[in-house]
Amino acid sequence: MFVQFISNAKVVASCVLSFAFIAWAYRRKYELDDRSTSTSRLFRWLAVVLGFVIACVPNRVHGSNHTIIATVQIAALLVCIAFACWPNFATRIFPNKTELGAE
Repeated sequence: MFVQFISNAKVVASCVLSFAFIAWAYRRKYELDDRSTSTSRLFRWLAVVLGFVIACVPNRVHGSNHTIIATVQIAALLVCIAFACWPNFATRIFPNKTELGAE
């Protein structure tokens, strides 16, 4: 099971990193990043790590539960990609207190 997890992790990491590097270059060029708080950074990296781990777990269930688990894994992968590529998602959930006063 651990060998399968590592094999899955290689595939998921290459997928996430390919999107993240493209998004990073785009965000840098156009200066699209908002100032994040420590809470939003912690939430972002927790979402990335948990999504990554859930997406990498080998799916050894057969039958109707296989579809449910695969759907959860795909959703976790999409969350991982979203938060890895665009940290402003976490900033929108946990905004800066100075920005709240400015609105």
